[in-house]
Amino acid sequence: MTRVLYAEDEAELRSAVTALFEKFGFEVDAFASCDELLAEFVVSACDLVVLDIAMPGTNGLGALRRIREVSQVPVIMLTAMDSPQDEVLGLMDGSDDYLTKPFSPSVLIARAKALLRRAEVARGANCQGDIAYGNIVLSDKGRRVRVGGADLSVTPTEAALLAFLLRRAEKSVAKEELLREIWGYREVVETRATEIAARRLRNKLIDAGSNVAIQTIWGYGYKATLVS
Repeated sequence: MTRVLYAEDEAELRSAVTALFEKFGFEVDAFASCDELLAEFVVSACDLVVLDIAMPGTNGLGALRRIREVSQVPVIMLTAMDSPQDEVLGLMDGSDDYLTKPFSPSVLIARAKALLRRAEVARGANCQGDIAYGNIVLSDKGRRVRVGGADLSVTPTEAALLAFLLRRAEKSVAKEELLREIWGYREVVETRATEIAARRLRNKLIDAGSNVAIQTIWGYGYKATLVS
């Protein structure tokens, strides 16, 4: 059973979201603070973390940063902080998706399932074989990314994005296609998820000395291209 760790300080909402996940077959451990969630996280494995941001003690962004220091587990931010700046901060700090309150229960479950599918692919399910382009190799059934022979730590979303772009290297891929195929969005939505994930991935490749760049095609999408 898929296990979710969920932090939300509003008791009524915490109970409602817990019941929603359980209705769809998830096992949920819910906490009134991020500090309680982090204490559980370090001693027990989970498949998905869902965090509110405005929390007593360690806030959701602080918890996210601590999680990313040790793990690439899928993380969804579920929060009332709905400004573009808030979304950018959450995504840049390493969350895989960002959903604002009030939210549709069906959308939350759809986003969670899509994210878990990406994580499953990153662990090796439904793999289409190793990918090599420039000095990047995605191997071990997609679970391992190497740049110039050195391992590169990426989230499941970053791994899925990299694989998708490398399989279409030197071809422009529309943002809408990425949202549909990687994030699982079935309708047009206003989100900066692709932009921030591409930026995070681009920065990691630059820092690792890759000769492959993630190029932004303004007004359209992205492509993976070799650089000199």
